[in-house]
Amino acid sequence: MTWPPQPPPEILVVIERTARAVAQLGLEHEKLILEANRCIENAPYKPPGSKTVLEVERSGFLKSCDHPYHQVYRKKRDAYFAQCQDGVIHFLRPKFDDDDDLKPPPNRDDPPPPPHPPPDDITPIDLGLVKVTALFVARYGQQFWHALIDMPMCPHFSFLNSSDKTFSYYNGLVGLYHRVLRPFPPDADEAPLGEFFRYVQLEKLHQKLTDLHALAYGLDCMDDRDASPLAMPPSFFSLMTMPHHPNQDEDDIQPQCEPHPIPPYMFPVRISLEELVIIKLTALFVSRYGQCFLRALMMREVSNPHFDFLFFRWDQRPQFPSMEPAEIRSHVFNVLVYAYSKILMPSKRANDPGFCSVVVLAVFSSRLLRLEKPKLGEGVKTRAIIDLHAFVAGVDYLAHMHEPQYSGIMSPPQRLSVMIKNLQSPLQTPHPGILVLLPLGRKLSDYPQCSRSMCSHLEYTFPQSIGPDELGVIKLTALFVTRYGMFFMEALMKIAPTEFEFLKLTHSRRALFFAFIDVYSSILKPFTKGGDHLAMALEFFFYCLQLNKLKKGVAVMELSAFLSGVDHFAWMDVNGYSAIVAAPECRSVMMNRLTQIDTGGGLDQPPTLRTPFSFPSNYYGFSSPRDIAIIKLTAVFVARYGVRICRELKKKLDARTVLKFMEPSDELFHFYEVAVHAYSNILEGSDDADTETVIERYFHCVQWEEQKEEGSMTFDDDLYGFVEAVDCFAQLEDGYFFQMMGNIHLVHPCDCLYDQTSSSEPKRRKVDESSSVIEDSSTIKVWVPTVYGRKVIKIAVGSLSEKVSSLMEKIANEIQMPAKDLKLRGKEGVLKGDKSLAQNDVETGEILTLTWRISRWY
Repeated sequence: MTWPPQPPPEILVVIERTARAVAQLGLEHEKLILEANRCIENAPYKPPGSKTVLEVERSGFLKSCDHPYHQVYRKKRDAYFAQCQDGVIHFLRPKFDDDDDLKPPPNRDDPPPPPHPPPDDITPIDLGLVKVTALFVARYGQQFWHALIDMPMCPHFSFLNSSDKTFSYYNGLVGLYHRVLRPFPPDADEAPLGEFFRYVQLEKLHQKLTDLHALAYGLDCMDDRDASPLAMPPSFFSLMTMPHHPNQDEDDIQPQCEPHPIPPYMFPVRISLEELVIIKLTALFVSRYGQCFLRALMMREVSNPHFDFLFFRWDQRPQFPSMEPAEIRSHVFNVLVYAYSKILMPSKRANDPGFCSVVVLAVFSSRLLRLEKPKLGEGVKTRAIIDLHAFVAGVDYLAHMHEPQYSGIMSPPQRLSVMIKNLQSPLQTPHPGILVLLPLGRKLSDYPQCSRSMCSHLEYTFPQSIGPDELGVIKLTALFVTRYGMFFMEALMKIAPTEFEFLKLTHSRRALFFAFIDVYSSILKPFTKGGDHLAMALEFFFYCLQLNKLKKGVAVMELSAFLSGVDHFAWMDVNGYSAIVAAPECRSVMMNRLTQIDTGGGLDQPPTLRTPFSFPSNYYGFSSPRDIAIIKLTAVFVARYGVRICRELKKKLDARTVLKFMEPSDELFHFYEVAVHAYSNILEGSDDADTETVIERYFHCVQWEEQKEEGSMTFDDDLYGFVEAVDCFAQLEDGYFFQMMGNIHLVHPCDCLYDQTSSSEPKRRKVDESSSVIEDSSTIKVWVPTVYGRKVIKIAVGSLSEKVSSLMEKIANEIQMPAKDLKLRGKEGVLKGDKSLAQNDVETGEILTLTWRISRWY
């Protein structure tokens, strides 16, 4: 008797799934499958790498009784018919000798299992198989695990037993890959099991050792928890040896080809392996570490031709036959970022600029270092290309498996073993590159979003008779509400219910207020953090507003100067705004007007505008105020219009040294990088703006042609005034930026708002509370915020033994606010209400500071 041949695992998965479906749905289901397969086989175009086409090719056992696997299918189908009752199959579990040793993989929501090193005597084949299995289990979850243990097992999978010595290592890898890979949708079919066996190829494990290790090579270094730094993996060639196997399949040695005809609506191009792997590596890191990493990379690689695809600007009317190489590669990069983002979990440290611009960028650069060295030998360059392809192999394979946007433009990625064979063969002609199919027309969603007019509401609500003081109050309030949200507006109405009448529902100016919010929402991002950050923002808002001086010309001009930078962006970028609102003036123009007013009025002291809060307190010994002014101005433009404008700026100023801080080797580059990151958290991007127009506006702000005198502060005042609003928001919200380039007169919220939660408290001195009587007529001074700025009030107390809660009630009665909405601080930190003043280290003559506790208001 001749036994039917045993199908390979990837075909066996299709047989199993088909047999189960037919047993549950009846024999008519076979006819439906065959009819669907015929339609696919007769289709004029079959996308390269299509899973559906692959399934049809593997389902040939249904067509004829002479097919070598037809008997295997009939046997399994009949067995499932016997187990099926009322359309439900009751499965048996004959896989492992001891089911008690089977433990399902850890859940994502549970604490991850501790990492364990692999056993010392583990073979390279078993190590690679453990990693690939852990990767698939982490990606596809318990559904994949259950399907895997329901398959006939070979001894290589003994690590799935909890009693096996390799199980702890495998379980730790699953937890690691959970932190890197996104979960696959749980309602998907069983296709990943077939892909798993097709990739592993159990019958060729010795020949496919390279492919096993390549799949997890890049993922192993991407665990970036706070407790462990980002790993720096060694070269793939230092981990693997590439022996030649004379019995390797001839099909594996041939170059990758495109078996399907190219449809007439596709535009074919070829990209070299070197270019493609740089694009893939960049897309991999951007998918994991986001815009913070992308911005840091672009700032450092402005002049690097390898990254031209990052600086391409979309053409509104593309001519595909004459597309630039950068546009082709930009399209591929965007597709890969989208596909890889469906596979990779975003890093929890993606918004940490120090981590992304230092640690992650160092790892990224280390991968490209050998490839970018000049005068590389062909052998070294080939090994570098293979090393990079190994790094991206795992994510690239998973993305191509499930993302049609990726698989629709490119054939499946070559196995690393095949690539090595092709590139290292002495008889092999140069690699022709990878064929990429681009559509001859773009979808509407591919075009840049044209900025819609946000001024239709403003046009109907803007009154011609409004005064500059009233307009300034409405605009400043709209600016802060745009940034800090409706909580800021509600807090404003609670603190100052009579000073802001236009916030009331029935007021005629309320519509104008919200119209300005519509405009500013295209300039500023909303603030995502909550809590007591708003308290400092409120105090700074009242300081800028100067309600008690607003009727005077100087206060109105200072208000206009503070808004000038944001108004400039609105005037130039928001459709229709320039036709309604007058163009903003720079500070030097306002100062000239004040001088004229002084000359006519004969004032004793000439009026002047205050120094902008964007003016730094420190220069660190190697930069002047003018240097920092230009750094901040450039950073604002880069944050608003993208790093792409840096190339044009450097072209325009290539003969000047004023922008040398844009070079990564310059000592001021770090200041520039910090400012760009801080401002990017404030400003909305406007990448669709015309580059030439943006550069022209940048030069207009810099005013090179006027050649100001070196000692004149007018030049610096204009630049600092332009960036003041954005810069102050950055100082309030970014502690590192405040320390580097901030103004000490703008107190940072970390210094006065946050509770001291550290368990290590300073040693307290012993105080005799009975004798601690406060001098100065039994009063204590408290520095309290008001709508007109801070002021000192005196509160009567008996001694330092009085409870802080009692003092808080007295303060609340004085300023007419509930005590629970307030917070009191001394020089040692926030005072605890259940303790006395002495126990809080309050000393005689000390002035306490009161702040609003906005986090408790809602």
